[in-house]
Amino acid sequence: MTARTWTDRDGLHVDVRGLQPPQPLVAILRLIDGTPGLSVLTVHHDRDPQLLYPELAERAWGADRQAAPDGEVRLRLAPLDPAAHPAAAAAGRAARSPSAPSQPCGPPEGAADSRR
Repeated sequence: MTARTWTDRDGLHVDVRGLQPPQPLVAILRLIDGTPGLSVLTVHHDRDPQLLYPELAERAWGADRQAAPDGEVRLRLAPLDPAAHPAAAAAGRAARSPSAPSQPCGPPEGAADSRR
């Protein structure tokens, strides 16, 4: 099974329902990273893609949940406005830069560690 894509009046759509992890994440990121000029991507998913959100942040993209039928999670993904979110945009540029230093993984400093 593969992700289905189509273009509608509101932009590019991808349906990743029924795909097993990590296929939905991979399909979405390939579209974001590999579609020149992409300004909006509507994702049709069957669950809340928790692992997608940090990947979007690294790329300076945001996600807004949209109304959807029961059993579907629909997200509208779009690049963040650099003027409204300068820190996220700068972080996204740095994450894509080949000379960017690696960032530590884990919860933000001062956050409670849920593994304890």
